[in-house]
Amino acid sequence: MVSLTDRLDGIVGGKAATLLDEVFGIRTVDALLRHYPRKYSQGMTVRGEDDAPPEEGEHITFVDVIDEATVRWTNRQPRREYLVITLRYTRPKVTATFALQTFALSVSKSGAGSGTVTSSPAGIDCGATCGASYDYGSVVTLSASPAVGSTFTGWSGSGCSGTGSCQVTMSAARNVTANFALQSLALSVTKLGAGSGTVTSSPLGISCGATCAASFSYGTVVTLAAPASFGSVFAGWGGACSGTGSCQVTMDAAKSVTASFQLQSFPLTVTKAGSGSGTVSSSPAGVKTEHFAAFAS
Repeated sequence: MVSLTDRLDGIVGGKAATLLDEVFGIRTVDALLRHYPRKYSQGMTVRGEDDAPPEEGEHITFVDVIDEATVRWTNRQPRREYLVITLRYTRPKVTATFALQTFALSVSKSGAGSGTVTSSPAGIDCGATCGASYDYGSVVTLSASPAVGSTFTGWSGSGCSGTGSCQVTMSAARNVTANFALQSLALSVTKLGAGSGTVTSSPLGISCGATCAASFSYGTVVTLAAPASFGSVFAGWGGACSGTGSCQVTMDAAKSVTASFQLQSFPLTVTKAGSGSGTVSSSPAGVKTEHFAAFAS
């Protein structure tokens, strides 16, 4: 530990100590402190070259003994440690407060999805609070939680990447982006029955025909239509829809729908004429004597 009576050649080096001695007559730590800033306080007295009172904004060196050093914590979150030093002999009492430099950490969210970002230590809950200040050297861990129907696709900025947690060392102001996308969910269509037809979707994706499945973003309302081919009729929906009108599916999970098509049927009527009698039958079966039947085209 350095004392006020120590010579400068063992502290600042021989060359610098010799110059201070030759130019200013300064040989000890005490003499150096009293030289700059040319005013110092000892006990209750502030002294300078002309013994004039110090002016506002003027630097003063206190020559005193530390009476008390206390570590305290701020009340607001995130709580920060700071050091309060009290000098023994100066009157009125003088205290000096030292705290680590703080830097701002800000979080931005991007993408069509949604979610929250939280920090450890506490401070960021984004959501609502997307920025906080942390002490120099603090290691802040950020975690991203997607909302229902969304997925977290990764970090960017301040050296963070991937989809795990993000650790940021606060040696400067930092900015981090959390990317969220809407979840993609599958809608599949199956056609049933002896008839034929096409199932199409709005928004586009399904044309069944050839493409009987597609993925849609969470929350999308998909409308299915089922026009029958010539000689067929649409008989109705099954699965996530019912009835014979258009089918609307809200994509909050993977969904499946069936579309039933039947062959169209037409009546065939047989009438017997003349004075004789006999029977008329059909193949495939359906007509006998004077009855009529319907046959698929």
